[in-house]
Amino acid sequence: MPDRSHFGNSHHEAETPRTYVSPFQRIAEELAIHEYLPEGALPNEPGFVLVHGAMDRSTSMGKLAKLLRSQPVITYDRRGYAASLVKSPPQRVGDLVASKHLSDLVGLISKRPTVVFGHSLGGTIALMCAAKVKPTNLISVIVFESPLPAKPWWPSWLAKRNELLKTFDQSHYEKRGENFMRRMIGDSNWQRLPPSTRQARIEEGYTLVTEGAAFASFQSDFDLGEITVPVTSVIGEHASYRHRLGQKYILDNVKDVTSCCVSGASHVAHLTHAKALAEICLDRIANFKNTH
Repeated sequence: MPDRSHFGNSHHEAETPRTYVSPFQRIAEELAIHEYLPEGALPNEPGFVLVHGAMDRSTSMGKLAKLLRSQPVITYDRRGYAASLVKSPPQRVGDLVASKHLSDLVGLISKRPTVVFGHSLGGTIALMCAAKVKPTNLISVIVFESPLPAKPWWPSWLAKRNELLKTFDQSHYEKRGENFMRRMIGDSNWQRLPPSTRQARIEEGYTLVTEGAAFASFQSDFDLGEITVPVTSVIGEHASYRHRLGQKYILDNVKDVTSCCVSGASHVAHLTHAKALAEICLDRIANFKNTH
């Protein structure tokens, strides 16, 4: 009669314990993340995640992040930008579609109750996350001049939705990246940047076009009426016509929404008016603490 005593042992030996990887750890393996924890912060202490816009990086949130350090603060280079581009270079269009950005944000807010502040396209990602995913840790969303490019009435945008399915020469993406930066900071400021900085921004042209087309696609549309957390929509005094349109649409369609205008601010208020934005963010955290 055959000896079967080894069967159970073999089965047991074949089983290897699986190491649990948290959503935050998974994102940290792919993206460049900067996390600040104040001394003595409890695991459930509410905090902030700051999401930058197109052709930007986490360092632009530095002033704002510093002013929020009474609470835990996370900044990160979004997928396809700065250090995250080096860490996880996109291999295909699917690496930059809206669902990837949503997954990243969900992972980042999984650690604690979180208020998300999003500048420009970063705010679009935050609004979409609140409407489509509804993470349990999401306390509130604060957005500054966030576009709604999937809406058919939205004016000029970074890329047309049909560009998502097209393949361009690398020089096309590089030129688009350079042109965007020249429009944002001016030709003279662009020329004054160190060559290495200019090259880094040019290399992000692929991300600019691809994510721009992805967020303009019909698949990236979402219903603001589905958002159940409080939203604060902020606009600068010198906002463009399209961002004023976006502000009105957000105010008309989000159920629990507050409107703010930063006096003297343009689209780069996170750089020039960080104190005003910090007051808005900290007020939202204070409201949460008072009710929980």
